[in-house]
Amino acid sequence: MVPGKILADKMIDICGVPPEGTGLQNLRKAIIQTKYKYDAATEDKQVVWKRMIINFIERYFYLIVFAMYVRDIGPKGFPQTFQQFMEANSQLRTMIAEGRGRLEWERKIPDEKLEELKTMLSAPDFKANMSKIIKRIYELSWDMFGDLPRGHHKNNSMHKLASKTMIEILPENLASYIEKKCGSLAGTPDFFDVIGQVSWYEPA
Repeated sequence: MVPGKILADKMIDICGVPPEGTGLQNLRKAIIQTKYKYDAATEDKQVVWKRMIINFIERYFYLIVFAMYVRDIGPKGFPQTFQQFMEANSQLRTMIAEGRGRLEWERKIPDEKLEELKTMLSAPDFKANMSKIIKRIYELSWDMFGDLPRGHHKNNSMHKLASKTMIEILPENLASYIEKKCGSLAGTPDFFDVIGQVSWYEPA
């Protein structure tokens, strides 16, 4: 499959926008750019971007497979159609079907990096730790999206991950309090809303 990918990538690069190519779209870059948009989008809009990403990846895979077909069957004068080639290599369709379920959609800060934050937030004087907690969460979010170029998508992605991380590290008493104030935590309240409510929390 590697030779097929090399050939497909060459064709995809030619189809990219100038000056790299002479066409309208580089499919590989389109996948990356659309994933950036997915990371930064709200959950309702993520549905659209997810569908588009899967579509792009399937196109890319089929281009690689077609390149394999051209390399293998072309020198023989194409005695076999592409459809026949696919039927003879049915495992390729299986790879596509199974691959959809293996795509990782969310970026998550590793659990081991959250233990210190959980400890600071569970302390009796947790409010004294808030500045350190906020700083550390943004540092970790920055690391997780280090591959994104600076700009709107990176800022939104980092803020969204910070919100999810803050919810994840809340001890039970704070989680119950925040849910009463901000609504269901499944909907991931805004980071600053959560921080604000945590700062106002007083033990019963």
